[in-house]
Amino acid sequence: MICCIKNDYGTIDQSISIGPAQWPHFDLIVVHSGQIQLKLTGKRATMDSGQAILLYPGTPFKGGSVTPEAKISVHHFQLNSDKNLSSPNEWLADKKSGYNIFQYCEMPDLEHDIKRMVGLAHQPARPENEMMRSLLMALIIAQLQADHGTCLPKTSLSPEIRNLAAWLNENLGEKITLGDMAKQVGLSTSRFRTIFKQQLGTSPGAYLLDLRMNEAARLLRETLTPIKQIVSLTGYTEITYFYHAFKQLHKTTPKAYRDRHLPLG
Repeated sequence: MICCIKNDYGTIDQSISIGPAQWPHFDLIVVHSGQIQLKLTGKRATMDSGQAILLYPGTPFKGGSVTPEAKISVHHFQLNSDKNLSSPNEWLADKKSGYNIFQYCEMPDLEHDIKRMVGLAHQPARPENEMMRSLLMALIIAQLQADHGTCLPKTSLSPEIRNLAAWLNENLGEKITLGDMAKQVGLSTSRFRTIFKQQLGTSPGAYLLDLRMNEAARLLRETLTPIKQIVSLTGYTEITYFYHAFKQLHKTTPKAYRDRHLPLG
């Protein structure tokens, strides 16, 4: 069972820092508008409106707003000692030191549930309110964990970059180079790299890697497609490279990920 500790919802600007902190519980940070960046275990994660990051217990982090202002909600929770979780959230039970980034784009029900959660945090600590907070937190995590396809952040994107993103989604199984991407938008590789980073907050290579790993995760969760075939469908020719990339992003092997998420029966 998920047990809520604290929730907050508000706006931060570039003068306000997030952390540094390292908590013994889970932290869910949802970006409702603007853009934030966190430094986690030597890596940087940039998140736009329509994205959220779940920090596992013991994960050191710090960061702040990239845009002049960003509206975020922060939710701290832990698992009861019996760890009797409902099926959609049982994957949390063994998480220690790490994180997972979710892209949910526009989900009115999720936004509504988050606002209800924050509102309940300011209500008297009665058993019924605490139970409702726990149920809402479990529902929020389950909604984020569900597959929403690959959606773009709400930040302003040029038509060329938006069309490129659609093209990448349709060609994940192909070998795609930086030059191929630059050619799609009619720019030199150096100019393309700069514009892409300005608009999406990450490099073209990192964005393509995320697309491939997210598609691999979806196929593992929702289908019985053999892992060797998933390797090919996501643009890899060497299974070793695929395994390394998947484990770097999802903190587990493809087989272990499938065993944990694919429903039985």
